[in-house]
Amino acid sequence: MFTVQALWTAARENLPVKIVVPNNRKYLAVKAGLVAYKGQAVEKGRFMGVDLTPPNVDIVSLARGFGVEGRIVQSQSELDPALEWAFSHDGPALVDVLVEEDLGES
Repeated sequence: MFTVQALWTAARENLPVKIVVPNNRKYLAVKAGLVAYKGQAVEKGRFMGVDLTPPNVDIVSLARGFGVEGRIVQSQSELDPALEWAFSHDGPALVDVLVEEDLGES
């Protein structure tokens, strides 16, 4: 979500780039920074502006709006076919892979 406008450039220039989005439906890097900072957000368990739901951002539709075709992957079994499609597709292609939140905490 930080550089979504690059999709338009890829489409305009018909670049053969393949974009894989590990979609955790939030700004997890921002949340990780807040967790590392250990401020009020952690104390209260509220991370304002981090979650991108609801509503869910439809990244495939967003990509199509910029002129890039895309596929969504909701299960592990869908990943290989989606990647095969992307790498056989002429021009730019996007694969939106839904993943779970993981801050690496153990």
